[in-house]
Amino acid sequence: MRKNDFSQIIAECARKFVILSAEGIAHWLEQKSTEDIISLVETKLGQVLDFEPKDTCIYLSARDTIDEARERFTKDIDKRVASALISENGRSTEKPINIITPWDFVAGTLRDRNFRRA
Repeated sequence: MRKNDFSQIIAECARKFVILSAEGIAHWLEQKSTEDIISLVETKLGQVLDFEPKDTCIYLSARDTIDEARERFTKDIDKRVASALISENGRSTEKPINIITPWDFVAGTLRDRNFRRA
């Protein structure tokens, strides 16, 4: 995350692909701030993922269009959707082939009609 200045990365936990975000890590660190020593080596991914904001990641199929993705982000605006993981069939258990964020719509980086290309 630090090397590439990413605020979110894809993680696999309990056979499901999810997002680990800077916001979730900050919430975890805030909870841990009362402890004298925080061991990153002993910390399990699932412990940090427990602090991820709920419903901020959606799943889309590679066959979905950019317009359908925009509609999902807009429709779920009250949930603060921060990313969409794209897989062949739009299932959380499938390896993602792409990720999009609201910034992709603002920056105009979404050019293809669907999300097959990473």
